[in-house]
Amino acid sequence: PGVKAHSHYDHVHNLFLQVSGYKRFVLIPPSNFSALKPYPHLHPRQGQSQIDIETTPLPSSVSKAMYFTMVEPGDLLYVPPLWTHHVTAFDSAMGPPISVSFWRAAPSEDVQKELWELALPLSSKWPLYLKTAGVYSFVLTLLATMDKSGHASKCAERLEKGDAPMISLGCLKTALDLLKDLRASRYSSLLEGKLVSEGARDYQCVLHPGEGLVKISAGGSVYEDLVELQHENLKAIKEKSLIAFKIVEKLLPEERVIIVFDYIEKVVLASVGISNLFDVLLKIPDVCVSKNITATHVIPPSA
Repeated sequence: PGVKAHSHYDHVHNLFLQVSGYKRFVLIPPSNFSALKPYPHLHPRQGQSQIDIETTPLPSSVSKAMYFTMVEPGDLLYVPPLWTHHVTAFDSAMGPPISVSFWRAAPSEDVQKELWELALPLSSKWPLYLKTAGVYSFVLTLLATMDKSGHASKCAERLEKGDAPMISLGCLKTALDLLKDLRASRYSSLLEGKLVSEGARDYQCVLHPGEGLVKISAGGSVYEDLVELQHENLKAIKEKSLIAFKIVEKLLPEERVIIVFDYIEKVVLASVGISNLFDVLLKIPDVCVSKNITATHVIPPSA
């Protein structure tokens, strides 16, 4: 009695049948997943919350969104995909808690597969700083296509119509906020540690307002270093970002941010490798102003 299933979400439709005993469910919609601090997508506990919702104070917005129910023998409960659920089991006079789940794959699984198969406009022959620049540009452009609730942004509409070569400053701000949400929710324990290692290299965050392309590069001749990326890959980065968002649009708005955050982790891993994954996710610049070169930011050197 009292055995618990820690807060987690699944990529399936779940019909939950209680056979004997009782189980108490706490259900939380996907729109609140960031506040629950889910483990990173590449973590063995992916899909689980890093916090105990029974002992950790939660924002009022999350508390108000919670659903509570007790399932009894013969009850059938539907748990939607990507809804976080926390379950506690209880014995009864009729016997121990026994239940059966009937699962059916949800659209999020198909969307993930489509995203994984999308080739990125990056070259394996590029040095690490160019790969980092390219993946950062792709990630920010993708995030700029949606707002914080997962709906299509005005920037996505402009990019699709061809009215803008790349993201605007307003859309960039939203993208940066989403990126900070990703880092704060999934990597908070890492962010509490020392971020800058000794011997770190200087990296600069560059925004060309006329194009809206955000890039980072090792200190020095930034513009010249990134001419190839800027001219040959600018269009491809925009097109791939829009394709990725069109794939994600098949989901409900509140589900999109979860899937995109998972996708970003895998994109960064594929682009810069496991040894550089956390450096890129945690230490790339999170603020760019509308000048050719901003103040210097610091991230560790390549492995």
